[in-house]
Amino acid sequence: MNILKGFSNTKEHKNNYFLTITIFVVLSLILTFVIEVIHNNDFTITFNWCLAAPQIFIANFILVLVFTLFLYCICGCIYISSSMSYFILLIVSLASYYKEKFLGDPIFPWDLMLKREGFNIFPLLQEGTGFVILLVVIMVSLVIFLLRFFLPRFRSDYVPRILIGLLAFLILLTVSYIKPKPMRDFLSNAGMGEISWKQDDNYKKNGIMLSFLRNIKNAVISKPSGYTKQNVLAVMNEDIMDESDSNHSTKSPNIIFVMSEAFWDPTLLKSVSFSSDPIPTFRNLQKNYTSGWLLSPQYGGLTANVEFEVLTGNSTSFLPQGAVPYQQFIKEPILSIASILKGQGYYTAAVHSYLGWFWNRNSVYQKMGFDTFISSEAMKKAKHKGYYISDSEVSRQIIDQLENKKQPIFLYAITMQNHGPYDQKRYNTNEIKVNGDISDKSKSILETYVQGLKDADNSLKILVDYVNTFKEPTIIVFFGDHLPLLGDDYSVYKDTGYLSSEKSQEWALEDYKKMRSVPVVIWSNFKQNKKEINNMSDSFLGLYVLKMAGAELPPYFRYVDYVYSILPGFLKELKIDSQGNLHPGDDKDYKKLMDKYWLIEYDKLFGKKLQEND
Repeated sequence: MNILKGFSNTKEHKNNYFLTITIFVVLSLILTFVIEVIHNNDFTITFNWCLAAPQIFIANFILVLVFTLFLYCICGCIYISSSMSYFILLIVSLASYYKEKFLGDPIFPWDLMLKREGFNIFPLLQEGTGFVILLVVIMVSLVIFLLRFFLPRFRSDYVPRILIGLLAFLILLTVSYIKPKPMRDFLSNAGMGEISWKQDDNYKKNGIMLSFLRNIKNAVISKPSGYTKQNVLAVMNEDIMDESDSNHSTKSPNIIFVMSEAFWDPTLLKSVSFSSDPIPTFRNLQKNYTSGWLLSPQYGGLTANVEFEVLTGNSTSFLPQGAVPYQQFIKEPILSIASILKGQGYYTAAVHSYLGWFWNRNSVYQKMGFDTFISSEAMKKAKHKGYYISDSEVSRQIIDQLENKKQPIFLYAITMQNHGPYDQKRYNTNEIKVNGDISDKSKSILETYVQGLKDADNSLKILVDYVNTFKEPTIIVFFGDHLPLLGDDYSVYKDTGYLSSEKSQEWALEDYKKMRSVPVVIWSNFKQNKKEINNMSDSFLGLYVLKMAGAELPPYFRYVDYVYSILPGFLKELKIDSQGNLHPGDDKDYKKLMDKYWLIEYDKLFGKKLQEND
């Protein structure tokens, strides 16, 4: 059947047919270039990329054309479909640019699942020309839509539209999900090499349309090779740490985790000085109690992924970059330090000074074994400082829980006051001044940030002073979730010379370590041997505290303990061994260990839970 036969055969439409198709193709060609310019925020870089990798640019153009054609087959109008395509893809590229600018990652297919969380990008748009670009996107889409009243067009019957639509859908499906060998060979010959472990480089090399579609399959977690009950149990029996290593406690101390938003030590920025130390309480506790540095899986945001690692002992390194387990994967009860301690007689509570629905915490905390969750909705009279509920209010919520408890308590608290961005309008006055040879904008950002840091330190003092008077043994674990978002594109870190290269794709392993290292202190109101924590991934922190408290470890956490003994630093981009040596994330020397860890983690998260006695 000739699919063109379904188009009108009038002389007028025959004369206009090729002109209309040309407009259709040209609009798609322009759109392909424009979305790359927006995502890269640079015309010259995009133009040079097109010249250096014409096959990849053409592959992206074909996908944009096919996507627009698919929309045409749905609505039946070239100009409506083109305006829809422009609006959708320009918005996606704009969101990707700002997400990478502020969080270090481009947009992923699973970001579409974020629902209300995604609207958090709009306050960030005020930092630059975001709303102007958004207005241009809307205006361009509207202009293309209005062209239907002035330019020639042709009509198609339903049958050819359905056939073309099915063909377009099949092309998009083979690129994004099925990925048959001919398609893989075609893309490989075009120069497309997927960099799944470093998606910002992947998008820059392969283009936003191709990279976005190719990531769709990454949203589906594949079963690891050799996933059988026999292999799972063999790994557990071979590598698990002896349970007798645990120093079980008979007192069951209260355990308080305080994950302080963007808590970090800015005095590491050597080219600047501060009129006073923003974290004197924390620094004093470091001298006498177990303390050191954790490795966060995140920078600037996605706090939920840090929680996920700390609470479950699972590593996000095995999951698709940018994935959010709270949103995507936790659909049933899951082993966590909350459920472990609840099974050992603890009352379990979570406190967060933000909205309970955010990152799906209302549902996830129940599945993790928390008895109660106190979110901002329950803090009706809480004092705000800046944009959010103050950190001191979180300390008061913790104290209230301690005063009213009837059994040992495990409490996981998350603060919000010092969340970025750090514009100069947040507080009436900033008590600490910044000096140094940096821009006024960088000084302003730092002064706002350290004011929030000072308040976080004061909130720690409130909590420690109270627990010092508390008769029951209590442990407080205070740590940062990730480094602060000090300007877009790491601007303050660059301005102060903190990084070896201004381009993140050229960072040395030491830079990755710097940009993921957050401080931690573990204080208690009873005697504990002081220890140094060096390069510990967040996925091992919960295990570490369980052992310190003398809790009984289930088999999975005993296996995590084994991994920790070999690779305490475990990130996607970086591995740090027990001697402190840095290795690239895909180091082949540790592939066997990583494969085993993933096998056990997969079984816990996605598999049949073949591990025994959990």
